[in-house]
Amino acid sequence: YRIAEPTVGGVWGNFGRSSVSMFSTQTWLGLVLVGVAVLYQRYCPEGGGRDAAVGPVARSWEEIIQKPAQAVRRIAVGVNSNLDMIVSATELLRALNITPGASADHTSLDSLQDLQEIVSYSMQHCAGTERFFSNLEVFQQTVQTATTIPHTYHIGGNAALMAQKILEVEPQAQVLLVGHIGSSLRKLLHPRMATPTFSSQSRDEVHMILEYPRGEEWGAVRATCANRVIYSHDITNSKMMALEAFQPSLESFGPDLVILSGAHLLDGQTETFWRRRLGDITQLLASLPPGLPVHWELATIGDLTFFHSLARSIFSATDSLGLNEQELVSVARAANADGFDFGTIPAKPGVAHVSDLLHWLMQTYGARSTPESRLTRVHFHSLTFHIIATVRGGPWGNGRAAVAAGTRVAGLQACDVTRFHPAEFELRIPPSFTLSHSDPALSTTRVRLSPSAPTVAWSRGGVDYYLSPVLVCRRPVKTVGLGDAISSFALLHSEFRTTG
Repeated sequence: YRIAEPTVGGVWGNFGRSSVSMFSTQTWLGLVLVGVAVLYQRYCPEGGGRDAAVGPVARSWEEIIQKPAQAVRRIAVGVNSNLDMIVSATELLRALNITPGASADHTSLDSLQDLQEIVSYSMQHCAGTERFFSNLEVFQQTVQTATTIPHTYHIGGNAALMAQKILEVEPQAQVLLVGHIGSSLRKLLHPRMATPTFSSQSRDEVHMILEYPRGEEWGAVRATCANRVIYSHDITNSKMMALEAFQPSLESFGPDLVILSGAHLLDGQTETFWRRRLGDITQLLASLPPGLPVHWELATIGDLTFFHSLARSIFSATDSLGLNEQELVSVARAANADGFDFGTIPAKPGVAHVSDLLHWLMQTYGARSTPESRLTRVHFHSLTFHIIATVRGGPWGNGRAAVAAGTRVAGLQACDVTRFHPAEFELRIPPSFTLSHSDPALSTTRVRLSPSAPTVAWSRGGVDYYLSPVLVCRRPVKTVGLGDAISSFALLHSEFRTTG
């Protein structure tokens, strides 16, 4: 992947010093270019550099990505939906007359100072965050100020985004969206979107999306990647008020796949309230027909006590789970998972750390080790690579195609293009890596990624793992909703086989 660079005192350096008087400048330049070309071909037979891997990876995906024999057609999605207002993070802070200061994470926001601190923290650690803004007056101040700077409105909420993406890419799909749908959000939804009468509301729940590009500066902080900070004072979704309408809507719709999200928004409620609602979610999941697959899409959660309770309530009651690196590390930390030194796990963990964490998650909550559990599939997605884990002999199939489909859409949607162009994308996953830090066999074998065969498969503890690298967009147009698009594409390419 890399061109070897000759050292000054090496062969090229000596040749240059002894021969400069014998050649013209043009001749010398020509020899240098020939030498570079030779090294280019020797070390980069695929075409040179990590940029040159873009074409082979994309072509390989075209061969790998195949729809399953039993594709889902009727999909019910709930229960969080809202109107996203997207602005530049730094422009909004300046418009609010906020000056750069300290960086800090917060489980919820109450002031402009909290907002400044969490934006600084997010930029510094490349951490996408979503928080409840408890102070309604200050929240409204930020919304009003945002209308004075460049801003756009988009579909928001994991459920609404996943429902929309499925209809955009799958003409034969029928999708039911259950959630709070205000008048402005309604205008943005796909015309084929089915919604129950309950969902229609006159007022929109607005979520603020503060985006920043890689390299953006705020005081002494420089963003290490493109990401966003999300916050809202959303009472409807933070109390999951559409939950009770979900089950009755299913009875008339008759789905063959259920996708749920929104429990993360309970994070802003009191412990008494969220414990009661987690019990309501558990009852809903238990009431669904046997053999009907349920996927739960996670999102950022700040309160680890709440996260641990959510995991214990929901994970084993679903068939499939979608999450990113922040959520994966947080759920393990919340459970005080044995065998991990969380102080040494980086903000953007590599393949080995993620593989070990997924192994722990499947051993803790999965059907392989917990007989009463339904969890047989986990889809992990990060900026540079994705992994799908499925219980061997379980109901899920087509894993290699599904993980490739998810990684493919990640780059295309981030750049808002339909084809891969080498100048716009790059591989950021290391050229080689191990698949574990703790497993004796996996930790001693290095895997070298091949652009012409980029997916990697391995097994551990009765679980099959499929990895695919991401062709990362160099200059993302929009980061919000990427995880939802990734999970939607992968689910459409996954096969769920009922055991009868």
